[in-house]
Amino acid sequence: SHISFNVLLNDAFEGGGTRYHDDETTAYDLTPPKGDVLLNNAMVRHEGLPVRDGTRYIMVGFTNVDVRDPWTGEENGAGWYAVVAVDAVGVGEIQGRDVERDA
Repeated sequence: SHISFNVLLNDAFEGGGTRYHDDETTAYDLTPPKGDVLLNNAMVRHEGLPVRDGTRYIMVGFTNVDVRDPWTGEENGAGWYAVVAVDAVGVGEIQGRDVERDA
């Protein structure tokens, strides 16, 4: 798939979230509120973070994107390398942080 998405369905848990890896030393942790959607290029390295208490329910989906209109062959402006946190108001906050790697 080209794009994956997940929707947080509840908030009765502690911990959790999604970590996106920029490179070997930098990661971005997102913990969106219930109902928000995370969209990302399916090739972007990411992982679910551990839940410390309760149960985290998410709906996950995958879709493909045509970068060219299948009828006209014209490029449609779809980009491949984006990570977006979308909520009802606009783009959510993404916080970058350094992560330690096991040797």
